[in-house]
Amino acid sequence: MPVMDGIEALTRLREWYDGPIVIFSTNDEEKQKVRALDLGADDYLTKPFGLDELAARVRSAIRRTQRLSAPERAQTLWRWEAFGSTLQSAPWSAQARRCL
Repeated sequence: MPVMDGIEALTRLREWYDGPIVIFSTNDEEKQKVRALDLGADDYLTKPFGLDELAARVRSAIRRTQRLSAPERAQTLWRWEAFGSTLQSAPWSAQARRCL
């Protein structure tokens, strides 16, 4: 990532975002995967990966989100929209949007 590494981004997201986070990385070291999962990632997918596997993992993340109550979903969406607004106003927003 151009501005911060994935672990830092994950840690900062987990401060306010309760929804699913799937890590996409070229780093396939077990230690890095375990660290990301222990810090709050819901899944970790190493590149290269197939589109069928990606789609299955996204479906799985969506299923877990749908299990939230309506107020929990609304709060998660509101927090994500606030984060998106922050990204758009940041000087590096174009790079960040490409990474997200």
